Amino acid sequence: MSTLTDLVREHSVAPASPVASALGRGSSPPARSPHEQHPVVAKMSCTRTSREHGPHVEENQMNGAWEELRALVDKKCLTVGRSYTLTTGRQSEFYFDCKKAMLDGECLGLIAGAFLDEAGKLPRYPRAIGGLTMGADFIVAAVVQRAFESGKPLVSGSIVRKEQKKHGAGNKIENELPQGTPIMVVDDVVTTGSSTATACDAFIAAGYDIVGIVALVDRESGGCESLARKYDCPVSAVLRKRDFPRIEQGWDDKPEIEESTESDH
Repeated sequence: MSTLTDLVREHSVAPASPVASALGRGSSPPARSPHEQHPVVAKMSCTRTSREHGPHVEENQMNGAWEELRALVDKKCLTVGRSYTLTTGRQSEFYFDCKKAMLDGECLGLIAGAFLDEAGKLPRYPRAIGGLTMGADFIVAAVVQRAFESGKPLVSGSIVRKEQKKHGAGNKIENELPQGTPIMVVDDVVTTGSSTATACDAFIAAGYDIVGIVALVDRESGGCESLARKYDCPVSAVLRKRDFPRIEQGWDDKPEIEESTESDH
């Protein structure tokens, strides 16, 4: 006759190794939530909402984390009503200094979550994330850490240098991954898309497979559309110009800040 102890042993299941669970070794990749598995409908998803329907109505109006990130970027990064020279040579009356968000712990945590969400919307889930230094550096580091902690497979990052390293290994791409690696290319701000394209070209030359491009902010100057046409992949942005009413109003209600001597975006 089986004892109570025998029955417990017979029906018990050995717990999974914590390390194996975290890394997904010996098992299928962890399932993504339903909204992460939803495919990108259009390649130029950063322009899929018409202006008359307002900012990101279809996805973000009820998203508290998105609104929190939008408000922080508005407060910390956006300056309106001054003249800035962009890397394209264009003059602009508004400027996003997104390094201020990416060097803030609260903002960076929200950014990591937002980019992981965007990765989950791609038709093919990326195994790597990367971009051009230094618009992508902080995003890449934050996302791969968050992915590891949450058991997602997006745990590798690559960074494209603006110039090939002249010493050491002479790398053009830091942490270059095997050919065929599916990568999501990221940037902090997209204007014309030229900086993002520099990273994409370097990744393609090294044999990566670009499965999507995601920006933190799209200035809505045609860059996302250009990138979608050139690389034939989904392009999206977490935030867009239209999400910041102060730009249309043309005035800045923030405290005075030091004037930038070098403007990227």
